[in-house]
Amino acid sequence: SEFYNQTVLAETPEQLEDFVTQWMGTYYNISTDVDEETKSTCDASVSGLTSRRFYDPESDVASVWYDICVVLVKYDEDWAFFVQSMLDAGAKGYGDAAFVDQIARPENRIEPVSKTDLLIQSALVPNSRIRESNTAVYLGHGDQGKLFTVPLSAAWVVEDSGAKWWYGTEDRTSQLQTYLAQTPAEFTWSDWVPFFLYPGEGGTIEIDNTQESIGATLYGDFQDPFGGTNAATAMQVA
Repeated sequence: SEFYNQTVLAETPEQLEDFVTQWMGTYYNISTDVDEETKSTCDASVSGLTSRRFYDPESDVASVWYDICVVLVKYDEDWAFFVQSMLDAGAKGYGDAAFVDQIARPENRIEPVSKTDLLIQSALVPNSRIRESNTAVYLGHGDQGKLFTVPLSAAWVVEDSGAKWWYGTEDRTSQLQTYLAQTPAEFTWSDWVPFFLYPGEGGTIEIDNTQESIGATLYGDFQDPFGGTNAATAMQVA
């Protein structure tokens, strides 16, 4: 792995600095290479911002918003697509283009860590909305439906016996389930209550399916992402 060789095995601080600078430069390049259509859209968006009555010309809000707008437009408001592009550009930049497509399983560990168990920590959002629809998806468990309200620990674990997803819900259930319900299509802040987001003061980590008339319908067992056991790539688990 070129990443391992150029970081862990770097002989001087300067070598490590050069690598990190080059690596971060690949991220900068993909977010600043802007086509004319994107530029026009974001120029118009910034113009609308700066024309507002309470806009402070001494602030840097406009320039920051322009950069955010570029990412949103260029990557179709798809955060996963943006992260995929970042990782792909970074790997190609430091000379290991195949790395991101490697299956993250025991036999693909590099030699220095071939006897080391690996855990890549992530999280599952307990509720979401199918894009451009009025269908919400909830994670829960049980026949009557206990729905989670907090992010759930999810880790890709690589050990000698194989690689798999592990979820921090085993004290509640051995099988996560998915539920579907109708929810406001606009997905606006003013309608945040029907999404049953994370609990505030006095909240609990799960709520009854019938609480506040959620009325979600059991869809089926939650399927492990990216093909499940021994199937996910380095890109996917990242």
